[in-house]
Amino acid sequence: MPATRRNQCRLGLTGAAAVVLPLAMLALPVRADWLGLAGVEGLFDGGYAYTAAIIPNDGELGNGWAQRYRVDYSQYEYPDNDTTVKGRATGASAALGYQFPVQDGWLSTYVGAAWYHTRLDPEPDDSDVVGGRLRAVLDMDAGRIIDERWIVTGGVSITPADRAYWTRGRAMRRLGDSRYYLGPEVLFHGDRDYDAVHRGLALQMREVRPGLDMVVKTGHKQIRDGGDSGGYLGLELVRHFR
Repeated sequence: MPATRRNQCRLGLTGAAAVVLPLAMLALPVRADWLGLAGVEGLFDGGYAYTAAIIPNDGELGNGWAQRYRVDYSQYEYPDNDTTVKGRATGASAALGYQFPVQDGWLSTYVGAAWYHTRLDPEPDDSDVVGGRLRAVLDMDAGRIIDERWIVTGGVSITPADRAYWTRGRAMRRLGDSRYYLGPEVLFHGDRDYDAVHRGLALQMREVRPGLDMVVKTGHKQIRDGGDSGGYLGLELVRHFR
């Protein structure tokens, strides 16, 4: 098999695993007190998948020191002169954080290291992102459940060496007396060469099964400074293993 075909097969298998494994992981029975997160997202210019685990050092979530581990995979494309460049990136990170006790909510901060590996096809002559790189990462996330009627959440992630950032906010209101919460979300992300904003709606279903919440989201992504725009659709799972 030609080298190019082999590389395409590897990328296809990696992408499939990144979609299937995060969702399958949260279905496994585990006797512990930790939080599992997973998600997949399809965008007009690519896709994204991740899985993560938050494990408290003292055995209790929401109060004290915690470890966080994460792996992710993304694919994207962008125009470069008369060519469309296709990108594939894998990442893994480990971080130590502190979870502050908050009534009916949470507040966490993390500091850690992330490793990324990026492939571009064709590879631009002036690209400085191809290959592997190790970076320090700073994160914070918070949320509050207000009178069982509102779920308000927010998160920020910063990679100083790349001037990269990611931040998202949501405010969802309960639909009647159901387990469904619906509301807007907005997300900003980018780096020294790229900026984008997502605006959409998120529908959260609480206790789909014991300890498991599910979020379905959709909306519009705009690459700023005259870039392309299009839709996105995603699924997120959050499970508390006790």
